[in-house]
Amino acid sequence: MSLEDPDDEARLVARLQAYAGRTGKRVTVVFDRGMPGGPSRNLSRGRVEVVFAPTGRSADRVLRERIRNSGDPPGLTVVRSDCEVMGEPLRAAEIG
Repeated sequence: MSLEDPDDEARLVARLQAYAGRTGKRVTVVFDRGMPGGPSRNLSRGRVEVVFAPTGRSADRVLRERIRNSGDPPGLTVVRSDCEVMGEPLRAAEIG
């Protein structure tokens, strides 16, 4: 999957929905761009919540805020495609 593809978000969300369906886990994905920002009603469904970072804030910043506000930050698994979030004390799996 290429981040240059205009449909990359929808394709990733489809894969995450399949994963959530198989595992029963809840998934939140945060993308960097999107107007005006916030939850996407078009892409969110079932156990997958899709959020776009608002203008002037990165997805990494939104993720860090959500991690800090979580009731169980060590119980979260974060999958990311870059390194900014990795300074947080949490478990992470990297996508290849």
